[in-house]
Amino acid sequence: MVKRVPMGAERTGCVQNMPEARRFLISVAGKLKGGKQVRSPWVRAGTLSPQTRPVKGNLDPASMPRSGCKLCPCLGYVPQEFTMNSAEKMRCRRCGCSYHNHLLVEVEEILKAREKKFLKKLKEGAKVTPLPREALDWDDRECGLWFTSDGLFHPRNTVGLHRPPLSEAARARPGGAEGIAGKKGRVSVMTPTLESRQKFHKSLWECFIAQEWEDKELVVVETYIDKPSAFLARVAENDSRLVYLAYRRERGEDWSIGFKRNLCAHLATGEFIANFDDDDAYAPSYLTTMVPQLADRNAYAVTLSSWYIFETRTSKWAFCDAIAWGWQKGLDSEAPDVRSWAYGYGFSYVHRRQELMDFPYENINMGEDYGFIQKVISKKGERSVYLFHDEFGICMHVQHGANTSDAFPVREVDLEEAGDLDVADLPNEVTEGWLEKASGQQPTQGRGHRMLIAHMHQGDVNVLCTAGVTVEEFLRCLSKQLGGGTDLSQVKVFRVPVLDLLTEADQGSDKWLAQLLGFELEEPFVESVSEEAAARVKAEKERMMAKARHSMHIRDRISLRVRHLWVVPASMVDEEDDIDIGVDESTMLVEITVQTTDAKSYLQSGNCVKARLPLGSTVGGLREVLGTELPKRARILEHRPGRGLAPLSDDDPLPSQVTVTEFKGNKALYIRFTKEQCRVALSFMKALLDRRSIQRQLNEFEKEATAKAGPSKEGIETEYRGKLSMMLLNEIYPPIFKYFGLPSGGQGMRYFMDNMSMVVGHLDLAELWLQVETLMRNTTNMAQAKEAIARMREKG
Repeated sequence: MVKRVPMGAERTGCVQNMPEARRFLISVAGKLKGGKQVRSPWVRAGTLSPQTRPVKGNLDPASMPRSGCKLCPCLGYVPQEFTMNSAEKMRCRRCGCSYHNHLLVEVEEILKAREKKFLKKLKEGAKVTPLPREALDWDDRECGLWFTSDGLFHPRNTVGLHRPPLSEAARARPGGAEGIAGKKGRVSVMTPTLESRQKFHKSLWECFIAQEWEDKELVVVETYIDKPSAFLARVAENDSRLVYLAYRRERGEDWSIGFKRNLCAHLATGEFIANFDDDDAYAPSYLTTMVPQLADRNAYAVTLSSWYIFETRTSKWAFCDAIAWGWQKGLDSEAPDVRSWAYGYGFSYVHRRQELMDFPYENINMGEDYGFIQKVISKKGERSVYLFHDEFGICMHVQHGANTSDAFPVREVDLEEAGDLDVADLPNEVTEGWLEKASGQQPTQGRGHRMLIAHMHQGDVNVLCTAGVTVEEFLRCLSKQLGGGTDLSQVKVFRVPVLDLLTEADQGSDKWLAQLLGFELEEPFVESVSEEAAARVKAEKERMMAKARHSMHIRDRISLRVRHLWVVPASMVDEEDDIDIGVDESTMLVEITVQTTDAKSYLQSGNCVKARLPLGSTVGGLREVLGTELPKRARILEHRPGRGLAPLSDDDPLPSQVTVTEFKGNKALYIRFTKEQCRVALSFMKALLDRRSIQRQLNEFEKEATAKAGPSKEGIETEYRGKLSMMLLNEIYPPIFKYFGLPSGGQGMRYFMDNMSMVVGHLDLAELWLQVETLMRNTTNMAQAKEAIARMREKG
């Protein structure tokens, strides 16, 4: 490398930001008054290696911590061995400046500010264990773990039983070995437990190892009075997939479920978190069913809105459905009681680890799960949490009288249906507790087989399949039944009769379809309700039936309630295929941590900030995206193994995790669309809006707006635009937000609109914008697009 340092008329100069542990040749070149150029002889020089530092840390001769230098770009004070007669040793080993010129880190003030902040959440007079000095680098969440555990849990050092200590690099940042976001593709199953529940631990482990998801770990935090779980301790010694911690607590001083969930989440290393209750059963297909919903639905979390239960005291099975339970009472899905049932059961939560780092559970035993999911919805939008309707028994909630939650069954389940559930695929030692108890016989492992009737133009065909098969597996069985020579690659499969394949007079009616979906269309309410409430419930049922009339996707599973399927050539069905625009693989997500040096900056700074930039971006590109919220003097640093934080120049490639010395922003995500990304976004909108189903909706919006306005015709456009906005937010924007990695709901809308502002400055984008607004029939924006196009064409 070659580096030139201009000195002007100065007689001294400083060569900065040189690589560590390297040797160089240095020469001084200049020009005399007469114009003659001169150069000094080359002199050997070198930079020191961090590996040879005689003193660790950043303490000055007065044992006070120091950070960056005020005179040069040195990113942190490095001490030397010091004696009273060696003044030169008081200088920074890295830059040579005096320690006085390095910023003093107000450690004690920062730690006291953190203690004071936490004490505000506790009862008056409460005390906490003081933070250690290394807590200066911890975030608020980590400090909370220390305080709540009375210093028993060290967030940077604590690991599970029989596990090696964390590396220096992992201890230098929040989030553990794999960082805040976790290792991509790994699922961390987490379970808080008690000594009194050790009888469930073997079944918990069996459910975990049976999961079809490959990269997984089980994280268990147990509290006990007399002795920890011998079974889990033995497994942890022999299987690294189990992360197990046990803490002795005095009677009456146990930690809450919410706090133990937070400890589990901190120890987890996966990108995804899945809650397993130790007394419930999770089918081998559970994780492979639930985790993909996050990407498919552009969601931050997913939870079951329906599930099967087994009551141990009566040996009875039942089915719980939060939405159907609300319908029976005349409540739609938005009613507060229904939402608390649908979203409030933590035993089925699956989400990204990042969400739990941002929104930890409350330190309580009841309602901690609903509180967490409510925070996600509040911050990320209504569509950020997806409700999964389980028709296949991927999870079984066991009611044994010692549960922390109750159930609300809407129908009983017979033994035949129970034997066909996915949980029947678990090992016999897990299922015998409920299948054998209910039937009185030794259960056979695995789901049963069911006879499905395929209605085709050639006639009806009986097809024997495993219970809960996918459409693809059903067609494979059907092809085999037909002799293997029939091409079924270009067919569509329906749950309701289509064309001339109606075989029974009542099949295809609304009543029959509602029963197929598990409810009664005109079901009497258990209590009196208003006409308006009844209409809302009926509208929700009709929307569900409308979706059920569409053809099934090749990956869809066939409900246990379905016995008849209609198989017709795709060419004979006038139906649109779904559009899946995927995700933008040309961008990267960068995690940004903000340094703090005094109590004021600590109180002003937030948690980890994120930025999304094109792949291959430089550090300078990050500065552009962050804009004025990253001060010009702020340095961008990268943690390097064995060397600590190292400065990055604007030309350096941008890593996925960086630290900045200063930051003024308060947004969680920073992103700036390129012109190409704006073009892609408009193209996606055009393709989605041009669908026949969307245009039919817009026709209905216009009719409804006109009818509501009446003869005066006033307010038609306002009414129409209101309906259009809701349709965009619910149907058009979600796949686009998913593609660009934006939050869902209103928050994603704000990011999207801010980034599309450049459209009015480019003729080709404005012309595409006009096409989109025309498809939306948005007259106001159509006029604005035409004006922008005319203005740019006039300028040439």
